[in-house]
Amino acid sequence: MPLLGVNGTGQRKDAGLQLSQPKTTIVSAPSQPTETKAIDQPTETPEEKVIDNVDVPDNETLSEIQKTNYTVNSTNDHHIYYNSSIYVDQAEAERVWESVKNSTFNSMLSQSHRRAMTVELSFDFPFYGHPVRNVTVATGGFLYTGDYVHSWLAATQYIAPLMANFDTSLSNESFVRTRDNGTAFTVIWEKVSLQDKKDVGKFTFSATLHKNGNIVFIYYYVPIDINAIQDDKHPVKVGLSDAYIIDKTVFYTRRKTIYEYHRINLSNNGISNATIIYLQALPTCLDYKDCAACINHKTSFDCAWCPTLNRCSTGTDRKKQEWQHKGCDRTQIVDTSACPALGQKGNNAIDSGNTNASTNTTPTNVPTENVNNNQHESSTHVSDTNTATVTPVHDDIHAAKVTNEALESHAESKSMGLALGFLVPICLVLTVVLWVFYAYRNPHTKSGQLLIQYRPSQWSWRRGEARYTAATIHM
Repeated sequence: MPLLGVNGTGQRKDAGLQLSQPKTTIVSAPSQPTETKAIDQPTETPEEKVIDNVDVPDNETLSEIQKTNYTVNSTNDHHIYYNSSIYVDQAEAERVWESVKNSTFNSMLSQSHRRAMTVELSFDFPFYGHPVRNVTVATGGFLYTGDYVHSWLAATQYIAPLMANFDTSLSNESFVRTRDNGTAFTVIWEKVSLQDKKDVGKFTFSATLHKNGNIVFIYYYVPIDINAIQDDKHPVKVGLSDAYIIDKTVFYTRRKTIYEYHRINLSNNGISNATIIYLQALPTCLDYKDCAACINHKTSFDCAWCPTLNRCSTGTDRKKQEWQHKGCDRTQIVDTSACPALGQKGNNAIDSGNTNASTNTTPTNVPTENVNNNQHESSTHVSDTNTATVTPVHDDIHAAKVTNEALESHAESKSMGLALGFLVPICLVLTVVLWVFYAYRNPHTKSGQLLIQYRPSQWSWRRGEARYTAATIHM
């Protein structure tokens, strides 16, 4: 797994985890997600268990428990892209912990503060319908799922079981572990402490991304209320977020603007020991690979088929700029009678040429310190100098609608003009400097005589003196 930065290494003794007894408080319902954030990241397995005050076998699922008419402390919520279930299950938390507690830990992440590491998954993880192969694991208790790695990883495009200002270098008992079994990827933050509040205790929790797109958060030990964690130096978030990037050139400067189009906030749900949050991925337009299936979709979205890209989409997802540049917002198909024949141009269900998987990112040292807890209403501009911006989706109504070829050609001409604008003055200055040096070193030459005749001391009149002509002087 490639590293994005190293801040201390070394192996330390592993320590077991003692799980406390679950609280009897029923988890409150999560708030509805705002429409300015989106989720595009792998999810978890559909299996889930709930145990209240009854004693049931560990292998019973939630549906099996409900069939026996037991009371289950569970809270469900329906979002646009995911359905969430929140419940307390001590036995399930202990069972999962036993299976993941010996997972491989990363020495850099286990001894760092605000550092991240890119991991390549063994499977494509559908995050908001987009296949994601690379995720970035951060010491701050979250996963970054974006293709463009910058310093504002905590702003958007995240999967956060508990994003906070964790510092694993404060204790030799702190570990960040990862585990990939081919169908699920799990990250465990074990006994991690808050940098600005070390005395409150150590947190242990995990996030699991399943091949089918589901996501599971498990909280093994939470010493304090999530809402009591300070967020003045680092955002505190629980949930998901996704965004799209608009890349354009403004005044010879290439600028990337990140627009967050969906967010799920689960921080106000009474998370305690043995709490499990289950996020079930819902079907999206991107699941449909031909025109007819796209038009006859069974989702809550307004899906449209773009024959140019052979893609089914709402137009608002990670590939929004490509959707606009190819004119899909003007030439989309919304009626099956207008669909080309299956397999023909514009409706190729076998090879659509649409690869949504994340590209392999080049590992770099990525501190996650430049974060702001109020990113929801702010904008971040990302230029070639590694700056960033997050903007609500409603600010992007009049996006550019040119083709990729025209954009690339325009960018090349702009770059060429900018290069010439810098090189020509520099060459002129160097030429003058070299001529002066040559004339000064060779006074007998024509250049030297010219420099003597027009030496700098003769270029200006003395201040405060009258300017006389030769006739006046001889009078």
